[in-house]
Amino acid sequence: VARHAGGIASFCLQIDDQVDWASFSVWLTCLLNRHGSRILRFKGVLASNTSELPLVVHGVRHLVYPPQHLPEPDLVRGRSDLVFIVDGLDPAQIDASLHRFLRFAGGRLDRVADNVVAQ
Repeated sequence: VARHAGGIASFCLQIDDQVDWASFSVWLTCLLNRHGSRILRFKGVLASNTSELPLVVHGVRHLVYPPQHLPEPDLVRGRSDLVFIVDGLDPAQIDASLHRFLRFAGGRLDRVADNVVAQ
């Protein structure tokens, strides 16, 4: 159990499938734009649909470090894990936001792909 002062909380989010990197990066940009001052730290390992290698992301507040691929393809787990340390944000709302955004983006990407194939 993580113990923090005041409204500070740490939590993990899991995505049980590969992440569309473009969609994830848009969601993260929006999250940090709106709440970056209250996101003390985030880090994660993503199973991305753009690479066979896991992608590591991390940042502090509004600052996002360049993502890097892990060198070992053996580390691919087929899921993504994110860890956040936040001040005064509800973990359930961030989780819902991420999964809602990825569902919406995934559905839109599927429709675009279907339209391209149909033409």
